[in-house]
Amino acid sequence: MTQRIEKDFLFDTAIHFENGFYINQYQITLSMLVNTDVIKEHNIALERIHYFISHRIQSSLFIEESETKAIQKYKAAGINICTLPDEPHDQIISMVLLTKFNAITENKLIITDLILGSTFSEGVKFHTVSEIAEDIIDQHSSKWWNCATICMEDSKLENSGEDHKIIELFSDDAWEKLDLGFSKKGKKVNQKLDHNT
Repeated sequence: MTQRIEKDFLFDTAIHFENGFYINQYQITLSMLVNTDVIKEHNIALERIHYFISHRIQSSLFIEESETKAIQKYKAAGINICTLPDEPHDQIISMVLLTKFNAITENKLIITDLILGSTFSEGVKFHTVSEIAEDIIDQHSSKWWNCATICMEDSKLENSGEDHKIIELFSDDAWEKLDLGFSKKGKKVNQKLDHNT
């Protein structure tokens, strides 16, 4: 039986907007359908969202992907960058995050709705549903928000003569190293041996 759950998150992230640097606080509510009968998979999916928010998005910087010079400067200053397809308005951020959360939960949870408000929105909250986000946000597989890894930027192409090599910013192994991998090819989810036997 499918069950609906909700969870709230709070995080602080900088934004680059109109050549300025601003700190903004966001609050989001996710409405999700549990799409697995395996409780551990459901818990891992939630932990992936929590990890992505608290270790990747928190204290990073939202910036439009076309702002290449500013991106290089922020990276040189050691700031984690989260690129967006447009200026970092709350509506765009909500659609990108909803899409990313659906990617990293790998269909164990289905995020149907995301409500996002921020300090700058002065009490206005944006309610985004997955169908709208899918219609507006680029669904190409090279976009980081469609990728199940912990990346926040698109994969880069490295030109080496006529060949193009894709440089992966993060691989699926990152979730495994964090003990947040799902079962693959019939294996059980992160089952560890009991050393007491």
